[in-house]
Amino acid sequence: MDPMCGTGVMLWAAGDRLSYLNQTEGASITGIEVDPLVARLAALPPDETYAQMARGPRVICGDAFAETSGIWGRHMSIDHRANYDAIVGNPPYIRYQSLAPMLQESSPEVVRAFRKQLPNAPESVLATTIIRASLIAHLTPDGIHDFGKVAKEAVSLLRSRGLPDNLDPVDACWLRMVAGYSGLADLSLPAWLLTWKLARPGGIIAYVTTASWRNRQYARFLRYFMLRMLQPLFVLEQEGNTWFGEAQVPTSLMVFRARPPEEAVVPLLERKESDHVVRMVRVQREQNLADPNVFQKAAHDLDPALPSDDHPGLMASADAMVRAIQDQEQGFENSLWTIDVVPERSLVDALMREDSSVQRSRATGVSLHSLERDGYAGSSKSTAIDKTSSHVARLPHALEQALGVNRVPAGAFQLLADYSIETNQGLRTGAIHSSTYVR
Repeated sequence: MDPMCGTGVMLWAAGDRLSYLNQTEGASITGIEVDPLVARLAALPPDETYAQMARGPRVICGDAFAETSGIWGRHMSIDHRANYDAIVGNPPYIRYQSLAPMLQESSPEVVRAFRKQLPNAPESVLATTIIRASLIAHLTPDGIHDFGKVAKEAVSLLRSRGLPDNLDPVDACWLRMVAGYSGLADLSLPAWLLTWKLARPGGIIAYVTTASWRNRQYARFLRYFMLRMLQPLFVLEQEGNTWFGEAQVPTSLMVFRARPPEEAVVPLLERKESDHVVRMVRVQREQNLADPNVFQKAAHDLDPALPSDDHPGLMASADAMVRAIQDQEQGFENSLWTIDVVPERSLVDALMREDSSVQRSRATGVSLHSLERDGYAGSSKSTAIDKTSSHVARLPHALEQALGVNRVPAGAFQLLADYSIETNQGLRTGAIHSSTYVR
């Protein structure tokens, strides 16, 4: 499934992949696209090679949140929830303001129903409320087919300060997350949340994305979701090169496993120790993997036994690259990439320390620690927000070499915010912004 498939590039590539694996029997590929013209293009084979495929993808013209939730009348032809073995895509990075006119055109009766509940809300607030309502549609009572009643129930849930008595712990956590994420977020954040609803437990989620998961105000929340509801497998970042001609920012590929409910219900700070590691891959600047020739040459360097013919070679090359990443057990650097092998626990510890520091210095969006507490995230006991950790963290490979060390106690790391030093995103350009200050 690609829930926001655009012209269908990833859908047809997924079909190509299934053919390569000889797994087309009984398989289905689904895409959703809100723009009618673009949806028609997505259903057409990109070239003659794809036209030979026995079966193309199914493309649904509609809004991804509406289509997968059933909130617009609950008459879906497909039950999308937890229905897909793999989710792929490139989520849209647009603001809610851009979505409001589209919703008005495609679902005017839904917009009217929510407008009645929020008569004075700006268009952007109305749009984000409809999206959030779609994400929690499965929590509203079954049997409601009236838009007005659906809107009333959804808004009531989103505004509730407590939690309804009938919610199980996973649903309680989900409601707090959907209701609490920052209104400053663009559409990519709820697009990420949608993946957990669509994927079967244990399913794979692979999104091409920007670096915003690291450095936006809402990045803490997104990283919390990525650790709480998903299990990160590897992140591949391309420095200095973009994978799309129009892109102005670096590109990443992020690959996760969807956690089953029995894993997702356990708050991060209460999870048992595990040996799971996340491989953080940074492709060297001079190696542009968007170039098929560079891609195949890099894969042949990793596995000289690969076939050399062009089309199957791309699939085999991808396999070789993933094997090389997953087989790496410790930090590594060569002419192709740098791989840091990071314990998942160290990512959790760093995130929660960062959240504590930010919340002490200045409130910026939802407190992640509030999602860990009893009554919010289904925790079996209260969690101390200043819980210290004895876990260790890995340094980047280059820093390990420079310092001559490779394992440092996590508590040795300090954030600038711990010393009341704050910076804003002006630093992303390499310049210190005038709003940088010390209190």
